[in-house]
Amino acid sequence: MENKENTENIESTEVIDNVETIENTETPIGKPIKKQFSMEIAKLRELPFKKKMEYIWDYYKVHIIVFILLAALVGSLINSILNPRPETVLFISWNTGFAMDTNLSDLARAMEENIIEEFRNEKVDAISILTTGEDASHNMANVQRLVAMISAGVFDVFVIDSEQIIEYSESVFIQPLDNLLALVQSLNPGADAKIQENTITAMHGYDDDNPTERVVGVNITDSYLLTELGFLPQEAYFTISISSNIEYFENVAKALILFFEQP
Repeated sequence: MENKENTENIESTEVIDNVETIENTETPIGKPIKKQFSMEIAKLRELPFKKKMEYIWDYYKVHIIVFILLAALVGSLINSILNPRPETVLFISWNTGFAMDTNLSDLARAMEENIIEEFRNEKVDAISILTTGEDASHNMANVQRLVAMISAGVFDVFVIDSEQIIEYSESVFIQPLDNLLALVQSLNPGADAKIQENTITAMHGYDDDNPTERVVGVNITDSYLLTELGFLPQEAYFTISISSNIEYFENVAKALILFFEQP
């Protein structure tokens, strides 16, 4: 019995000694890390500035690159959340005569002021894609670009000349204006009378079995807005793309009205 108690006392003493040893000993991982960090700091303090930069880049460039990429990604995500891109609610393609980028930019801004409600994150785009000219290869490239963008449903409005009216109508690039003119009349009866005086008709649906003559464009050549914005005098007709977004059809109507408003 006495031997058993002695044995238990010895085992308890050994356990306590082992615990105290563990508590008073640094972990095998912690000690080397602390030591290495202290050595790195001491080494950097002794180096001149240029050598410090070279040393840091040589040994930590992977860490630096990863940090920069992560910071850029996080910054981009935050920016996209806080400053989302404005939604295009009207897209105009100016395909006749000549228009400078400043003319088109001014036209887009004028449309925005009259169409978009305040504080809405929306915009109007206006670009030029000429599909006529002496350079056949350049012209073909523009035609292909135009067809691709029509297929993608990009455009709402085409501004074209009288010859293009026939071509676009037969190719079903544009749609009849019946619904648009009805909407214009409800929005602005005064402007509707002027617009009706400047409509142009053409055979629509050349490949259909029964093509019919429809109102497909409105003459905006003498528009006060174009003169005010510095556009060169040129034949211009307002038409609607076959892919025009129905959701923003009222914006198309307001844009047409704007061409006939006087200051």
